[in-house]
Amino acid sequence: MMRVVAVGTALVLGGALLVGCSGGSSHGSPFGLKRSDSPTVSASSRQTSEPPPPPSPDPVTPAPPVTSASVGASATAHADVVLTAAQAQTLVGTVALVPADWGPNYVPQEKNYEYTGLDRVVTGTDCKQVVQGTVPGALATMARYVYIPDGKPSVDNLSKTLATSSATVYSSTAAARTDMQTGVADGRRCPDQVLVGDEQLNGIQILDLTVQGIDEVHVARAQWFGGHGGAPFRYVWVTARQGQAVLTAAVVDRGDKTFESAKNQAIDALAKMVARTQLQLR
Repeated sequence: MMRVVAVGTALVLGGALLVGCSGGSSHGSPFGLKRSDSPTVSASSRQTSEPPPPPSPDPVTPAPPVTSASVGASATAHADVVLTAAQAQTLVGTVALVPADWGPNYVPQEKNYEYTGLDRVVTGTDCKQVVQGTVPGALATMARYVYIPDGKPSVDNLSKTLATSSATVYSSTAAARTDMQTGVADGRRCPDQVLVGDEQLNGIQILDLTVQGIDEVHVARAQWFGGHGGAPFRYVWVTARQGQAVLTAAVVDRGDKTFESAKNQAIDALAKMVARTQLQLR
């Protein structure tokens, strides 16, 4: 599916939204939280009768389909910018959002606020993610994790709203496109995924968009299980590629029953990162 939208100071998305996730945050975990981070969650809290199958030792991801989002008229040609590792790290540090960018109520996550590892997260044939080496062609990445406190520390996985933004810059546009489209293909191949950070996404749906001035945009949604043993929450993930940079914003709003609040926050966050990237890569 494809919907044509416009971009100004913010992405404008109207109508029904079918969305999903490729698991492109730190260690494959959208919010950088693992069961070991929370002393209140036991190993038996996952509501499944059997453990998930082990990841494939050499997972095979099918070639991502060619969509209008990747070849549409809105795609713009960008000459690759040659960057040193230090320059790339400065770029992603500038683009990834800090708490104030999300809103006045957001604060840094107590653990794992920033993540800069270039671990490559691979989705196996069993739809379970595993870390294998480093991301091909990636020069630097920055992910920042924030939340709205509700009287409990975020490591308990029980705060009202969890959000993350990440920016990754690659040595070439081709490397950025390949990595992004592989993640999208994985989301479509595996609508239910077990993530590296002991989280789970069920019912992933992905919508391709064409946005004037942006090379590639995908919006996704799923039910997110955080390892807390309770009911799932609405998870929205929005990602864009601008030349050799890939940008992602993800939100879980535990008070949101319709995906609408999470969707709007993720879209606004991504729009800010796109604008910053355009300035940095001019």
